[in-house]
Amino acid sequence: MRKITEILTRPYPYLFSTRRNIMIALAVGLLVAGINFAGIQQSTLDVYRFGKLTVIALAGVTTCVGILLVIEGLPRLVFSQRVKENWTTGKEFLLVVFLLIVIAFLNNLVFFSITRNTSLVDYSDHLLNSIYFAVLIGSVPTALIIWLNYTIILRRNLAAVNSYNLQLQDRLSKPVNTLSEQLVRIPTQNKNEILEFDVYQFLYARSEGNYLEVYMLMPEEVKRIVCRLSLQQLATDLEEYTFLFSPHRSFLINMRHIVSTSGNARNYRVQLKNVDVEIPVSRTKFEAFNTAFEN
Repeated sequence: MRKITEILTRPYPYLFSTRRNIMIALAVGLLVAGINFAGIQQSTLDVYRFGKLTVIALAGVTTCVGILLVIEGLPRLVFSQRVKENWTTGKEFLLVVFLLIVIAFLNNLVFFSITRNTSLVDYSDHLLNSIYFAVLIGSVPTALIIWLNYTIILRRNLAAVNSYNLQLQDRLSKPVNTLSEQLVRIPTQNKNEILEFDVYQFLYARSEGNYLEVYMLMPEEVKRIVCRLSLQQLATDLEEYTFLFSPHRSFLINMRHIVSTSGNARNYRVQLKNVDVEIPVSRTKFEAFNTAFEN
């Protein structure tokens, strides 16, 4: 039981995007239509008020709509950014199982509405059987696909970490160009208080409640400044400096001061100069981090 719990709570990337969702819905919808076209019998068609092509089209469209409702509509209404960032293999599995139930329900509802002779008892029995077999048959391939995808992502991220560390070693071995001072002045939420610092000495900032901790890489030490300012406002005021990046909702870092990276599909972190803190990279920002890092 402990092993199963450990597997189900493993972090898993939330990979759903509008473009991907539409592609999945269309592909599965066409697949369902194709399966019905090849397998539906005339004796089955006799119970419906429409011909074969209409019935097949309804099966494909209903499946497509069901998929979009579950993996596109539901997350927009219910899933916060924090839920997506804390996505797990168990949540992925439950979402797909729920998707199978919704598809079975919608298809039964549509076909019940176009059946010549119906009875509520027959419909209820047929619906329960459809949901039962959809979950029973679909759960095994769903679990296998999630496990396979998890393994692929794990290996890909480990390879990426090794690649980034090699790039960092190469970067650190080269002489560092001294950059001229670039002072920035940002008004805080306290009246008459100004946050002033050299952007090239900026190491990272961390949001702590209503306050912001800003860390500067000074010649002799790491300097800490605490002020009343939101991380979002700081990021907005510094957006012209492309080497600054927010890898997590609570952090803004200077990409030029990264000395190492670590982690895999379960977590990903970066280490900055002269600090012991490992800063997490949100799974939803991993691709953006890759782009910023390589540039």
